[in-house]
Amino acid sequence: MNAGKFSRGLGIVLTLFAAGWVATVLYTIPESHIPGTPGPRTFPLLLGTILGFLGLVLVFSPAKLCLDVPSAITNREVKVVGGTFLVLFGYAFLLGKIGFVLATPLVVILVFKVMMGIRSWTKTLATAIIIPAVCWLIFVQGFEANLPRGTWLNLL
Repeated sequence: MNAGKFSRGLGIVLTLFAAGWVATVLYTIPESHIPGTPGPRTFPLLLGTILGFLGLVLVFSPAKLCLDVPSAITNREVKVVGGTFLVLFGYAFLLGKIGFVLATPLVVILVFKVMMGIRSWTKTLATAIIIPAVCWLIFVQGFEANLPRGTWLNLL
């Protein structure tokens, strides 16, 4: 496969994924309740639109600007990409079930210990506390936004 075909094929896949993403966002995430302010669908919609634009750039880019065909993918690369997807989907699941405040530290600890191999529990726990705390301060206190609380916590 030459570079031009690879870039166009990748561009088509990314554009189709972006179209599905944008459609899903439009049908599942509600608009802002306050007119003129960004709502919960703003950033996902923006990301999908940017991905679609970049996919179209790959589809219609001249051959001299095309991506090189990658060499064989190593097992380590497959594990990293697969692990990243598992963490992202697991985090999305946990956000809905146990909420932001509990899911974020758990995922940070998982990423630091398992995926990154960081041995220091002090750094891991400090980061697992600081990241959600800063995000909570910015979004809840600063922007007065609601972060996911989780459905399982309502059972308590």
